[in-house]
Amino acid sequence: MTGDDLTTTGDGAAELVAKLTLDEQILLLSGRDFWHTNPVERLAIGAVHLSDGPVGVRGERTVGTTSVSFPCGAAIGATFDPQAAAALADALADECADKHVHVLLGPTINLQRHPIGGRHFECYSEDPVLTAELAVAYVTALQARGVAATVKHYVANDTEFQRHTISSEVDERVLELCYLAPFEDTIRRAAPLAIMASYNRINGTYAAEHAHLLEEVLRQRWGYDGLVMSDWFGTQSTEPSALAGLDLEMPGPAVHYGARLAEAVERGDVSRAVVAERARRVVQLAARVGALDGQGHFAERRPRRNLGERRELARQLAAQSFVLLRNEPPSPDGDASPILPLDLRPGALLAVIGPNAATTTAQGGGSARVLPVRTLSVRDGLRELYGPVGVDVAHEIGCVTWAETPDLDVPVHLEYFVLAAEDAEQGVSFDGPVVHEEDSPGSPLLWMGDPIPSVAELRYGAFAVRCTADFTPELSGTYELSLAQVGSARLLLDGRVVVEGSREQGKRFYGFGSEEASGRIELEAGTTYQVVAEYEVATGSPLAGLFIGVRPPLPSEDDLIARAAELAGRADTVVCVVGTTAEWETEGHDRATMDLPGRQDDLVRAVVAANPRTVVLVNAGSPVTMDWAELPAATIQIWFGGETIGRAVADVLSGADEPGGRLPHTIPVRLEDTPAFPYYPGADGRTVYGEGLLVGHRHYATKAVLPRYWFGHGLSYTTFSFADGRAEAVRATATVTNTGDRQGTAVLQAYLAPQERADGEPALQFAGSARHTIAASDSLAAEIGFGEAQLARLRPGAYDVLLGWSAEPAGLTTVGTITAGA
Repeated sequence: MTGDDLTTTGDGAAELVAKLTLDEQILLLSGRDFWHTNPVERLAIGAVHLSDGPVGVRGERTVGTTSVSFPCGAAIGATFDPQAAAALADALADECADKHVHVLLGPTINLQRHPIGGRHFECYSEDPVLTAELAVAYVTALQARGVAATVKHYVANDTEFQRHTISSEVDERVLELCYLAPFEDTIRRAAPLAIMASYNRINGTYAAEHAHLLEEVLRQRWGYDGLVMSDWFGTQSTEPSALAGLDLEMPGPAVHYGARLAEAVERGDVSRAVVAERARRVVQLAARVGALDGQGHFAERRPRRNLGERRELARQLAAQSFVLLRNEPPSPDGDASPILPLDLRPGALLAVIGPNAATTTAQGGGSARVLPVRTLSVRDGLRELYGPVGVDVAHEIGCVTWAETPDLDVPVHLEYFVLAAEDAEQGVSFDGPVVHEEDSPGSPLLWMGDPIPSVAELRYGAFAVRCTADFTPELSGTYELSLAQVGSARLLLDGRVVVEGSREQGKRFYGFGSEEASGRIELEAGTTYQVVAEYEVATGSPLAGLFIGVRPPLPSEDDLIARAAELAGRADTVVCVVGTTAEWETEGHDRATMDLPGRQDDLVRAVVAANPRTVVLVNAGSPVTMDWAELPAATIQIWFGGETIGRAVADVLSGADEPGGRLPHTIPVRLEDTPAFPYYPGADGRTVYGEGLLVGHRHYATKAVLPRYWFGHGLSYTTFSFADGRAEAVRATATVTNTGDRQGTAVLQAYLAPQERADGEPALQFAGSARHTIAASDSLAAEIGFGEAQLARLRPGAYDVLLGWSAEPAGLTTVGTITAGA
C-alpha cells in the first residue's frame, strides 16, 4: 500500500484529526461531489477519488472515457477460481491507475438468494463459502496494488424490490451463518479498507444506522478497522447514523451530515468525540491510499497501459466462466460424438440465430455498467474466426426482446454549452459558444458529477449538450425514434423535429429520467441521416442522462421465427443465442419472471426442429426457464461475458479453448421451486427470509426438489474421475484423473452432510472446491481445505464429507467424517 506511517495504525490519523477544527472534521464526513471526498487543503488532506466497480472501473466519467468491461460477477463465480478473481482485481488496479481512482466500489458479495433479483448477475454465488473465497482473493489482490476495495452491500441486500425502504426480516442465526458469513470471512482474512452499507433495512433498521451490525458485529466482534460509507443516497438520518458507525455519507454535498451534523453536535445529541472518530476513519483511508498529498483532481484518460493484455484477460475469464450444461450427439442415428467442439469445413454454412447473436449482452445494467472499449458480438466473433477459412456465417434475429426502444448504437459527437444562471428560465442557446467537444460510442449518455472537470466554466447543473450522429438504416420503412432524459430534450432528423422529450417521470437513469417519448418517420435503406439531440440538464438533479433510441421496421414475430427456421434448415450447424439484456437484468428493479423475454422459447423449439445440430448459448447473468433443455444438442451458459464475449465464444465452440465454468447457483425447473419463492417480494415493506438456512442447493438437497441443473454442474470436452478420497479434520483429498483424450479443467467439490440433522438444518452444503487443469490421461492430487470460521459456524457434531462434481446428492461419494462446530 502507498502512504506514510498512517497506513498501519490509526494513531497518526488521530493526531492529524486533532489539528482539524470541528467544521473541518464534519466536512470530511460527506462527499464533495458524486465521486470525491472533501479535501482539507490547510493540512494537505487530499480528496479521495471513488469509482463504481466491481468488474470494470467506470471512473469519474461515463461519457467519452472507456473502460474494459470484464465478465459479470456471476461469471467470475462460475470459475470457482480465486486466482481468476485475483487476476481480475489486478487488471482493475491498472484501470484505477489510468483513472486516478483510490477506492473501487466492489466486490459485491451479497448472496444470489432469488433468481429474479435485479442484481443477481452482479453477485458471485448463492453460497457463502464460494463467495468468500473469491472475495478474499479479489480484495487481497486489489489492495496489494494500492487501491482500496469496498465490499458491498452490507447486508441482506438481495432484491431490488422497494430497494430503498424494504426491511429484510432475517433470523439472527440465519443472518450470521448465511448472509454475514462472506462479509466476516472477507474482513477477517483480507482486511478491506472500506465497506458499503446497503439501502435496505434489516429487521426494521436501516443498514446505514444499524448500531448492532455496524458497531457490535463489525467493529467489536470482527475487529474491523476500516471505513464505513453509505450507498449513494443511502444515508437516512443524522444522529442515528453518526452514533451507529457510519463514517462517510455519499455522494456529496452533504444532506444528513454537514450542517445537520453540526447542529446535532451543538445540541449535544452527537459528541465531538464521535465526530472525531468518524473523521479519523476518513483520514486513515486517505493515508492508506496515498491521498495525503493535498492534491485534489487528476484528469482521467482512456485506458492505455497494457490495454491488450487486459482485453485478453477478459477473454480468458469469459471462456473460463462458460458453463457447458449439455453436450450430446446431434442425432441418435448419426455420429455418436458430442456436437462440441464444432467441426466446420470450408464451404459449410453456420447459422447464427437469435436476438442476442448480433447484439450480445456484455454486461448488466446499473452501477456495474461501464463504457466498453469495443464489444464483440457472438455473430461477429464467429465471422472473425470462421470467415477467413471459408465458412459462411449467416444471421437471422429470430425474434425481439425489447420492452423499450433499443439504443441508437452509433458513435456520437458531443458539443457542450454553458447554461448561465441568468438564462436558466429561458434555457440555453445552442447557437452560443461551444465550451467543449468530445466523442462517445453511443447512447445512453450518463453524467454524474461535473461533466467535464477540466473545463472550469462548465459546472454541473448548468450545462447543455448537442449530440450529433450519422445513422444509416439497413431496412426501408417506418422507424420509431425516441428520447428519454433527465431534464428536457428534443430530437431532430436532418433538421426536422421528430420527438419532443416527455416531462413525465420514468424509470431510466435510476428513476430520475423521463418517460420515453417517440415519433415515427419513414427512412430509406442505405441513406445516411443526421440525428441531433438537443439536451438541457435538470438543475438540482443528482445526475444527468440522455437516451436516444431507434426501433427498426421488422416483420411479424411469426415471420421472424419462420425465417430463422428456414435458415436453420439449410445450415450445417446452428448457433442460437438467447438470453436477457441490461434492460431486463439491472440495478433498480427485479425481473417479473424467470422466463426468457419475448418469444425466445418458441424460437429455440423451431430452430431445433429444423436442425438437430443446434447449439444454444444462454446469454444471461441469472437463471432462466429452459423447458426446451433436452432438445438442443448442446447448451452453454455464457453469462454477461464482458466486451470480448464474442471472441471467447468462438474460441470455445471451435475447441481452441474449453468451457471451464461450473454453475455458481442452482437453476430450478420452475420459479415456484426456489426456496425464497413463497416469501418474495414481501408485503407491508417487509420481506421475510422464511427459507432460513436452506439457501440455494441446500434447499433442493434437503427438500428433495429436483432442479434443472445443480449448483456446481458443468461438463467438459474431456472426462474425469477421482479415487483415494479421504477426509481429515480440516481438509479432503483425492486423486483426480483426466480419463479423456484432451487437456481439460476439473473442479472437484466437497460437501458436508450432518449425521444427525437438526430441524431447519441443511442436509447438504458446499464446503469448498479445487480447480485443476490436467493433461489427457494424467492424474494429480487435489486438496480442498475447510476454513476455520466455516467449520465454527456448523452445529457441533459429526459430518460426512462427500466429494463429487456438483451438489447432486446421487453423484456424491462419502470419503470420510469430520467433527465440526464450536
